[in-house]
Amino acid sequence: MGISNVILLPSLLALVWYVLVIVGGFKMFKKANKPAILAIIPVVNFFVLVDAVTDGKWYKGFWMLVPIADIVFLIKFSIKTAKCYGFSVGFGILTLFFPFVCSLIMGFSSNRFAVVD
Repeated sequence: MGISNVILLPSLLALVWYVLVIVGGFKMFKKANKPAILAIIPVVNFFVLVDAVTDGKWYKGFWMLVPIADIVFLIKFSIKTAKCYGFSVGFGILTLFFPFVCSLIMGFSSNRFAVVD
């Protein structure tokens, strides 16, 4: 096994992972009636998802810049995102630990997007 294989295999796995994350984001954004192309842009995709989940209050995403408050916001945001996509609170907590896998599940599930309080 040469040096090229040591570099090539992780690179291919990372590329496949990235494509899966983008596809999951595209599907999530389409369900939320947001432009799917914004799922590619790293910071913008977060604020667009906050806008969709909080019913137009995208500025709430700035709580992520405040230490300690960002943890509370992320927990509440993950749970609310899961509820908006028709999943339970437990799935929302799971989203904290496995966000990319959960975005694929939320994107490809048959559940519809609906803003909840």
